Amino acid sequence: MRENTARVATEGLVAGLLGYLTVSLTMGAIDLLSGRSVFRTAALLGKPLVGGVPGTDAITPDAILAYNGVHLLVFLALGFVAAFVVYELE
Repeated sequence: MRENTARVATEGLVAGLLGYLTVSLTMGAIDLLSGRSVFRTAALLGKPLVGGVPGTDAITPDAILAYNGVHLLVFLALGFVAAFVVYELE
């Protein structure tokens, strides 16, 4: 049982991190290709999390970190759930 739990945890961690990195790098690349800061989308989406005014173009580290923190936690949770479901279906 312990081996299965470690396998599910490892696969969930890898799946969550891959999903997080894929979305983050894609958003950064789109921002960069459109001539904006790489962190623009993360800052705009993180503004409401830190009590900022949504829609303003000010890029602040607290908004970027808040968004990326929530984004990472959600993708890790999805990765663990997906790994568990796959394990149960096997």
